[in-house]
Amino acid sequence: MRFAKLAALIATFLAAIAALVWAFLPQPLLVEITTIRRGAMQVSVSAEGVTRIRDPWTVTAPLTGTVARSPVQVGDAVKRGETTVAVIRPAEPAFLDARARAQAEAAVVEAEA
Repeated sequence: MRFAKLAALIATFLAAIAALVWAFLPQPLLVEITTIRRGAMQVSVSAEGVTRIRDPWTVTAPLTGTVARSPVQVGDAVKRGETTVAVIRPAEPAFLDARARAQAEAAVVEAEA
């Protein structure tokens, strides 16, 4: 009888330890999956600046592009027709995949005919 009680106590203790170990096992992380495709990567940097000017002027560019750093420093004198204040580099044309390129070339050939 004493052996049966001891065996039951040890079995209960081992079951409790096993339950605790199972409860504290790390759970798997849920993740999203998707297909991997090649594509164009576009990296851009946008920044804001503050200027102090005497006479406000509106400068617009009828094209899409990036403005290079201005060669004119604070306090430099500028003269009309002689000073380059900004250099605008045109944006690269959008990436054309093979199908779009073939369609564009066919349109050019058709227009030339």
